[in-house]
Amino acid sequence: MKLQLALNETDLSKAESQVRRVQDDIDLISLSPSMLKAHGEPGIQYFRSRFPDKEILAVLDDRSDPENACLKCLSAGASYIVLSIHAGAEIIRTCIEEITAHDGKTILNVAGVTADLEDYRELEAYGADYYLIENPVTYSRDNTTDPLLNLDGTSIDDQVLIVSAAELPIVPILNNPEMFEALLTSFEDSTSMS
Repeated sequence: MKLQLALNETDLSKAESQVRRVQDDIDLISLSPSMLKAHGEPGIQYFRSRFPDKEILAVLDDRSDPENACLKCLSAGASYIVLSIHAGAEIIRTCIEEITAHDGKTILNVAGVTADLEDYRELEAYGADYYLIENPVTYSRDNTTDPLLNLDGTSIDDQVLIVSAAELPIVPILNNPEMFEALLTSFEDSTSMS
């Protein structure tokens, strides 16, 4: 599993400072739609050049042209692309083909889908590598309900989770760097047990 830092800051130097604070602990740098809108491919290249050992995750805005944006982000060096389920099946499949051709990984944002595990399994037909859930959700297992949120037993507002349809690993992405250090220990403890 990979730990990520989500950047909503559109000022490149401020965003770079946020990454530098936690660079030894993260694997991925997640660039928000606002960051991509402000800086586009040069923004991806900026972080690729300054942090060559980190992978870049680009979160696409489904209201724009996802197919074109997907190709541009991949060409600029993004390794992971986040697509919204609201972009529609045809666009998602086209983007996934492009992402796969570039040896990237697809993350399908299924925000608003609040169902049990079997419904998430049906999403595998899209062929995404991961499914992103933006709200605290649960899945059913053996007639029990287990939380996917709260790695440390508390609710964290600025956190989203990437959940693999196959194994359901939990990967925190924090928009708030101040909360990063507190969660890191809990994250490491939870992954060492898996």
